[in-house]
Amino acid sequence: MKTKRIVAVFQNNGEQVVLRCPQLKDYEDIMHMHNECARNKDTVNPQTRQTRKNERRWMIQRLSQVKSYDTVSLVAEISGTVVGGCSFWRLIGEPNVGVLGITLRKCARGRGIGSVMLGVLIDQVRRLPDGKKMNLLTLETCRVNHAAVALYKKFGFCETKKKQSMRIYHGKRRQRVHMERAL
Repeated sequence: MKTKRIVAVFQNNGEQVVLRCPQLKDYEDIMHMHNECARNKDTVNPQTRQTRKNERRWMIQRLSQVKSYDTVSLVAEISGTVVGGCSFWRLIGEPNVGVLGITLRKCARGRGIGSVMLGVLIDQVRRLPDGKKMNLLTLETCRVNHAAVALYKKFGFCETKKKQSMRIYHGKRRQRVHMERAL
C-alpha cells in the first residue's frame, strides 16, 4: 500500500471527507485523537496520554509496516485535520490474520464515516499482493458498544466467542466480544 495516496473522497454533512493512506505529518493529529479518547475513556484499549515523541515513533513504525504490507491503514481527514483512523495489522505468529483497530474523534462519530472507512479498508486488504494476503480479519469490542457491534455485523463479522475477560470502557468494566470474518 502506497503512502501519500487518496483512496476515497465523499461528502458528509456538507463537509468533504478524504480517506487516504497515513503520512508522518499525521502523527500530531493522531496524538490529539488518541488523547481525546483516553480523556473521555471511550476506547476499548486502555490509553494513556501520548506524547509527541512517542506518537511520532509509533507513526514511523506504522508507516514501515504499511510499506512492507504488514499493516493496511487509512486516515479520515476533514478540512485538513485527521478525525479518524483504522488499520488491519498482522497478528504475530499468524501472518494470514489481520486485527482491526479503528478510532474516530467525537466530532466524526455517528455520521457514517466509520462505516465508509471500514468498507474501504476491507477493500484495500483484499487487494494485498499474493504472499501478503490476510484471509481472516478479527477484532474485539465491548458488548455494550452497540453501534460498533452493529457496524461490524453489517460488514460480515460474526461473534466467535464470548470472552469472560473485561475491559474498561467509559470508565466501567465491560465484557469483551471477539468477532471475525473470512475474506
